[in-house]
Amino acid sequence: MRGKKDEIELLHVYGIYPSKRLLLLSTAIDEDSAREVCGNLIAMDFTEGPITLVLNTPGGEWYNGMAIYDTIKACKNRITILGKGHVMSMGTIIMQAADERIVTPHCRLMIHHGGDGYVGNSLDFIKAGAEATALQNIMVDIYLKCIREKKPTYTKKALMTLLGSDTYMSAADFVELGLADKVDGDE
Repeated sequence: MRGKKDEIELLHVYGIYPSKRLLLLSTAIDEDSAREVCGNLIAMDFTEGPITLVLNTPGGEWYNGMAIYDTIKACKNRITILGKGHVMSMGTIIMQAADERIVTPHCRLMIHHGGDGYVGNSLDFIKAGAEATALQNIMVDIYLKCIREKKPTYTKKALMTLLGSDTYMSAADFVELGLADKVDGDE
């Protein structure tokens, strides 16, 4: 009995349930959550078997989110991401790294260009603008690649229109767009 209690404590404290090969990310994406998720993914990837990441996040920081994205892409094991509750902003980008992307029927999702907060002199703003443009191009490439697997003629212009402001979607709409594979429970 102690073993199961220890695993439940690991899930609540560290977001990992080793015997079920389950990870949890249910906070904003920042340095701490990225360190935890990446560390747990790497540790779990040392043994063979599929891994499930349950995602319920308002989104968060680009660079830390991309650390999670790249870690998922580097895993040898099959990764399923299960979106529950809400998967917003950076969370939707992370979702694209998975081998299988599932959303629950009541999950709400949101995509957008994201936001930046820069402080500095005019030269810093010019550099920050160039960096923001580079990051936007990466984001658009990730989304388009996934969307075009389902909708080969989908245009960058159509995606840019969606990203122009916060675009909220139901689970079914997200699947229809091509950014998730199925709604949990659908055959």
